[in-house]
Amino acid sequence: MHIQVTRRWRIPASADDEAQTKGQLLGDWGLTAFTLEDEVRDDPDKSTPANEGKVYGKTAVPAGTYRLYLRKSPHFGRELPHYNAPGFTYTMFHGANKAKQLLGCTAAGHRLEPFGDCGPVIDEMVAKLREAEAAGEESFVTFEDAFEDPPKSNSGEASG
Repeated sequence: MHIQVTRRWRIPASADDEAQTKGQLLGDWGLTAFTLEDEVRDDPDKSTPANEGKVYGKTAVPAGTYRLYLRKSPHFGRELPHYNAPGFTYTMFHGANKAKQLLGCTAAGHRLEPFGDCGPVIDEMVAKLREAEAAGEESFVTFEDAFEDPPKSNSGEASG
């Protein structure tokens, strides 16, 4: 199983929320959704393993491909899709409406503005991961930076 997260839009901080990154998610089985992450912060020294530009709880994981697996989240009390990114611990996909709820994790939902409708997306990801794990298959998520101007419309729905 593979999930592709393409980061499209850098959204500046507002009175209601902190700076954030929005993008698109595509599962290799046909799932489409939107993503919400903390701000992507560039690593000022790529020759070192740590991202010196990281701000705890307010930075998206670096672009790259990471193993995806199910793990029970003590905070949410259920199994959620987790991935190991360098310099981050317990990063996962979960529901959220605002970037300040993420702490380095990624939210996935069917609605872009306002961001939401996460439950069905997360449930489908968990079900597909369970199937892959039961079949002995490894799963991965790839985060790619492909930024463009923010969408002009205040509405958006993903089908999936």
